[in-house]
Amino acid sequence: MSNADSTLVIGAGLSGMTCARRLADAGHAVTVVDKGRRPGGRLSTRTSRSGPVFDHGAQFFTARLDAFRAQVHDWVQRGVAAQWHADMVDLEDGRAVPTQRKAVRYVGTPAMEAVVADLCRPHPGIDGPHFNVQVAALAGGGTGFRAVASGDTQAHDRPFDRVVLAVPGAQARDILAAPHPAFARQLAETETAACWAAMLSFGAPLGLDYDAAFVEGGGPLSWIARNTAKPGRPAADSGAGACWVLHAGPEWSQRHVELTPEAALPQLIDAFAAATGITPPAPTYAAAHRWRFAHVTRPLDAPYLHDPDQKLAVCGDVFCTGPRPNIEQAWRSGHNLAGSILDL
Repeated sequence: MSNADSTLVIGAGLSGMTCARRLADAGHAVTVVDKGRRPGGRLSTRTSRSGPVFDHGAQFFTARLDAFRAQVHDWVQRGVAAQWHADMVDLEDGRAVPTQRKAVRYVGTPAMEAVVADLCRPHPGIDGPHFNVQVAALAGGGTGFRAVASGDTQAHDRPFDRVVLAVPGAQARDILAAPHPAFARQLAETETAACWAAMLSFGAPLGLDYDAAFVEGGGPLSWIARNTAKPGRPAADSGAGACWVLHAGPEWSQRHVELTPEAALPQLIDAFAAATGITPPAPTYAAAHRWRFAHVTRPLDAPYLHDPDQKLAVCGDVFCTGPRPNIEQAWRSGHNLAGSILDL
């Protein structure tokens, strides 16, 4: 393989951009496309028109592997991330006890999406990322792949020697059904669950003496967090109010996956009141968002999929060689896949 080989990376989230930058750092020509409107994927932040800011996707990340620790250290040194010294509890029926889930937790600053945005900064070896490009299939092979896609056709309407998919497992399975049925069958073995998120802003603090909670007890919610408690976020007295993010658990979210946001929101607000034991005032801002592929409930016990002969590969959070799928595992998948390609 020569460094002149061109690679199309589909997916500009953490895993895809990590892979793309490592390849580009080694002299490869890389084009990145993504179906979204902006970088981040599930490491996303929503800023409402009225001012409140919410990390409504991934809430924090940890770093246990040496390579990822080095990446996080670099982010912290450059102000892209910071340690979150949260007062965190386990919550059941309104009773809060200090959590036993000990970890050093980090967040992107000034928002979770900052870490992916940092990976998306201009690089001489990367064309893109180009957003609003929805890839439905791949055509060709052998002499080059073309992406069958909608959106910015100039970004992808040419043959590529290699394709890396860094999208949710179900989407990668559909794209690979024709060009690589074996990979598609492996990806069909994975399972994901949805997550409903609610974003609430209040004009004044709610009187809760913790920053975040793992919600127990079998109700709809699994997690709540005061977004304004995270480093770098707008303070409550800046007009952002007291901003809370609620996450429903995977079982509830999957059972209610086809609800509209308007139907899910009041149920999540009621669950917030039940879990905390308070009666919150009417929020000054309230919205719900469904993450359809939020939780990988059955990952592949592999770091990535890579067929050097067909020049097709897959990375992302559907791959897990650690205790559970998480942000670190997604980063590791993209990083290690790039290493596998570079070793050829």
